[in-house]
Amino acid sequence: MKKKSWVSKVSIFILIIISAFAILRMTFIYSEYRIKNEIIESVQDHLEDFSSNSEKMLNGNMGSEEFRGFQVQKDIDFPKVVNYYYKGKGFGSASVYYGVYYVPDDNVDGSFRGLMEKKDGYTWLYQENNSDNTMYLEKISRSFYYYKSTY
Repeated sequence: MKKKSWVSKVSIFILIIISAFAILRMTFIYSEYRIKNEIIESVQDHLEDFSSNSEKMLNGNMGSEEFRGFQVQKDIDFPKVVNYYYKGKGFGSASVYYGVYYVPDDNVDGSFRGLMEKKDGYTWLYQENNSDNTMYLEKISRSFYYYKSTY
């Protein structure tokens, strides 16, 4: 009888651990879905404002600024791109960043120096060799791309 009691306690403990992990994973997935939708809705609802701000940023000598909840600046690595950073989570080598890139004339290949691999008509992916660093782009509308970067 004692053996059955021990086995059932271990089984319940394992079930609790698996359930907790599943709940945490579902929370993370929902959080990513919510962030992506917030970004896309913001750009689509204020497309003209985003477009004019992007042109000013590219053509002027503007530094970093706040715009509709995004931190905006010319991208350091890709000077023909405006980066609308929205938010990030994680720390160290487990970081994820979300935002929008303004890519003039939808020239993803030229703006990102050919680093992005086109997956289909609306998505691109960059995977660094021998690393878990990635960047995912998804077209929102003309010249605007949702991004998710992982490091």
